[in-house]
Amino acid sequence: MSLSVYPNDKFSLINTGIVNIQKKNFDEAEEYLNILLKSYPSYSQGYLVRGAMYQEKGDTLQAFDNYNQAIKIDKYLPQSYSMRGLLYYYKKDYDKAMDDLDEAIRLEPLHTGNYINRGLIRYSKNDFRGAMADYDKVIDLDANNIIARFNRGLLRSQVGDDNRAIEDFDVVLKFEPSNYIAYFNRALIKNNIGDYN
Repeated sequence: MSLSVYPNDKFSLINTGIVNIQKKNFDEAEEYLNILLKSYPSYSQGYLVRGAMYQEKGDTLQAFDNYNQAIKIDKYLPQSYSMRGLLYYYKKDYDKAMDDLDEAIRLEPLHTGNYINRGLIRYSKNDFRGAMADYDKVIDLDANNIIARFNRGLLRSQVGDDNRAIEDFDVVLKFEPSNYIAYFNRALIKNNIGDYN
């Protein structure tokens, strides 16, 4: 309705693009996002959404171009670095991924998702101590963060810290009692320590 009355409304255009991305209507999404960015060429959020659309389509070159453009427009927007950093991570370019996540965390130090993602990158680089520090930081900020608890539980079990790994999985299962993967991992750890019951 609003686009028929206000065809260049910024928020209607971006939201229509997002809805079409969610519906996998990428051609329509691209059409709306192109109109958006033609009308508002300095709207960094529009480039991020269009970049995410290209990434979803598997066009990583276009995704990088859009994320880079968003950063060029606003170098203080942490979301740009976290999105580009994850794309570098998926491409296994871990050093560039780390640089971007470091910058995202510098700009937004209380956003837990960036620590979780940096922990994944550090784990991929075999920096277990660094990954553990990131998961610890998330849990300091949000003691009931299920993703951080699950990842830290796995990492603790991998380095032989079985009892504290069980504690992490206990928290996961308190909030997600039907998380069978957590039950399975906790059972493996309990088997390791001889708690056969």
